Amino acid sequence: AVQTRLLALNDERRAKRAAEFPIDPEKVAQRQSARALFVHCRNDELWRVDASMRLAAAWPGAHTLFTEGLG
Repeated sequence: AVQTRLLALNDERRAKRAAEFPIDPEKVAQRQSARALFVHCRNDELWRVDASMRLAAAWPGAHTLFTEGLG
């Protein structure tokens, strides 16, 4: 029971830190130096096209490839 409670407390603490210091993907992308290719299906229902475009624009030298009908 003690171990279960300690793990739960650790998860709560980690979630609180994440909420206090959210990660901004575009700021992280700006600091990247590796080559990047963003592949995005235009009809993806979970990830919007403009989100991929913003990340690719923020990532120095990144390229994008858009597909159709792959979900």
